[in-house]
Amino acid sequence: PASSSSSTVWGGPVQPTQGQNLYEWITAYFSGYTTSHGVNQSFDESNGLCRRLFWATLFGVSFVVLMIMLESTFDDFWRAVLATGVDVVDGDNILPMVTLCNRAPVRCGCEAFYDDSLLADDTLLERVIPYVCKGQLGLTQDYKGAKDADGLPIGYRDTLERDIRTTVDKAETKRRMAAFTDRLDCDNGPYTKEYIVKCIKAGTCTALDIFSYAGYHDRKKIVRYCKAPDAETGLSTSCAGDEYWGKVMWNDLYGACHTFNPCVGVPIGDECKKDSDCKGGVDAKGECDEGECICKACKAGKDCKVVSQLVPGKGKGARFVVNAAADQDPMFRSLRNSVFTAGGI
Repeated sequence: PASSSSSTVWGGPVQPTQGQNLYEWITAYFSGYTTSHGVNQSFDESNGLCRRLFWATLFGVSFVVLMIMLESTFDDFWRAVLATGVDVVDGDNILPMVTLCNRAPVRCGCEAFYDDSLLADDTLLERVIPYVCKGQLGLTQDYKGAKDADGLPIGYRDTLERDIRTTVDKAETKRRMAAFTDRLDCDNGPYTKEYIVKCIKAGTCTALDIFSYAGYHDRKKIVRYCKAPDAETGLSTSCAGDEYWGKVMWNDLYGACHTFNPCVGVPIGDECKKDSDCKGGVDAKGECDEGECICKACKAGKDCKVVSQLVPGKGKGARFVVNAAADQDPMFRSLRNSVFTAGGI
């Protein structure tokens, strides 16, 4: 039984046959039943001498090559040779500049646009209609533009000036504007309600006048929350101060824009010999002061800070909560499409 079982496992006789010694049986068994291609050809007595030598030589060479490859593989493994690697480039982990603008360049609820003296004159009314909230517009049957779920206009069909005259019911618009109670106090220094009403009447209002009065010049109206790691402690701290933000920029598409981390690319505290060592230029970005480059690109004008992510991982950089409400969006989307051109009314 043992012999039968072994024969089944090995696929051939496991004992010498009659007339064979042990050596003859091993060579005959290996040559007759091995699955190693080629070597069995060397022991096949039906092959000629040349053919048996050819297969024996080919098998021997292949076996030597295999041993060399195995030796090289094991050698590389034991020596821990790296086949791949990861390069880490030190970028100082400085966060990039981030510029935030509101979708609407001005707020539609500013009280100057609803002044009674402007509502009393149809010509002056046409000048402020692009800036009032869309819910205050009365529309005629000629209005072909899109409306929202409440039936309020989303945008004008054609040029704004033409649509004012053909699609706006002035009497109904006056009534709604007069009854509008959610008016905003948008005074900003010299740009007061009285100043804006006066320049609208005189036809001298410029884009900068409208921006400075009704725009999002106050960063807090756009950025509700700002946290970033402190450069010294690494702890999360408020980044709402002017030392983290650039001076307000004006864009005729988006109005007031505010840039976070404006000193990126300006060496702060690096030694410099002359003003030109400060990248970005002395006037625009910084100046050489007592042997150091001092960035003055932030709104504070001094002690500007560069924000870096000191600890890797999600939530370890700067975090913002921005105002995405659209309730103060006027009918127009940019000064390019309004009756207030870049030069004036």
